[in-house]
Amino acid sequence: MKEASAHPSNFRQQKTLHDVLELHQIPGIAGVDTRSITRKIRQHGVLKAGFTDRKEDIDQLVKHLQQVELPKNEVEIVSTKTPYVSTGKDLSVVLVDFGKKQNIVRELNVRGCNVTVVPYTTTAEEILAMAPDGVMLSNGPGNPEVVECAIPNDSRNFRENSVLWYLSRTSTFCIISRSKLI
Repeated sequence: MKEASAHPSNFRQQKTLHDVLELHQIPGIAGVDTRSITRKIRQHGVLKAGFTDRKEDIDQLVKHLQQVELPKNEVEIVSTKTPYVSTGKDLSVVLVDFGKKQNIVRELNVRGCNVTVVPYTTTAEEILAMAPDGVMLSNGPGNPEVVECAIPNDSRNFRENSVLWYLSRTSTFCIISRSKLI
């Protein structure tokens, strides 16, 4: 974050952010231009990074980062391995898991959707066999260019058969058919 307040400004706040992080042994960093970091990640993709509070540790940290092997396909690590259903009420939605947040599933359930979460390797044909009212592609970690999945190659199949949502860091689109929008 750019600036961490050392003095709580809300009457309900009993501890500073620093105190809470220290209590739970969570590292934190302030005084950083997060916009600059975001630009670098957008320009160069996934980067190795670390931070330390001691200058004498920098060389050791750099050496460690040079030895770290970044996973090629982080989505493979975080995607569900087998399909599962989270029950709602009316509409049927298939969520293709590229690293979804559980809150997406909860919010769809709250809005009356039965959500079937499927692995990122599920083909459009397999999804269409489920006859969903909608299909949602979640966002996920890492570089999307290294993720090989069946959906982009088969997405033309959705245009006539279902609603397709796509959540991404860079773009959002929605294909609507059967006059339904959720």
